[in-house]
Amino acid sequence: MGDPQPDGKEAAGEKLFDKIPSTVKELACLVVELNTKIEEMDSHIYEELGSLQKSVDLMSKGFDFLKKTLDDTQKELRGLKAENVRLVKENCELTKQITETKDDLAELQQYSHRANLELKGIPKSTEKTVTEIVTALSTKVGVTLSPAGIDVAHWVPTKDRNVSNIVIKFMSCAARDKLLYATKKCD
Repeated sequence: MGDPQPDGKEAAGEKLFDKIPSTVKELACLVVELNTKIEEMDSHIYEELGSLQKSVDLMSKGFDFLKKTLDDTQKELRGLKAENVRLVKENCELTKQITETKDDLAELQQYSHRANLELKGIPKSTEKTVTEIVTALSTKVGVTLSPAGIDVAHWVPTKDRNVSNIVIKFMSCAARDKLLYATKKCD
């Protein structure tokens, strides 16, 4: 039968044996040639290793930069989250204060309007002041009201230009109530 096919190693070994030197001089030349090839390979390997080392160093620096950036970003994010929690809490407190202030203001406005009275459907007059008109009306319903009892009185416009309303702020609620009850009795 046929000889088995030699594998790659055996074929290379046979080639090597084909070049076996027959003299010491040839052997020395072959050793020098091998040393030269080994030095060339070493030089090439060192160049490749140097290039690889530079790449590894560059990647390491890039990784260190990314890690530092990530650490800084995480630290900043933690700070922002803490500040956000604080601001949300502060916002809730301010919202509560605003609601309370609005309620207080509504109460104060309601309280300040306690001494107010609005007279509707009064014909406009250029001959008398609003205070004079109010004191004259109070006299007609049987209430004595002096101009000193009125803090402020002014016209309030309506759709009808000939007839308007008068808002009166009295110095006391008692004076307001007295006029209000007297006008209700006249109805």
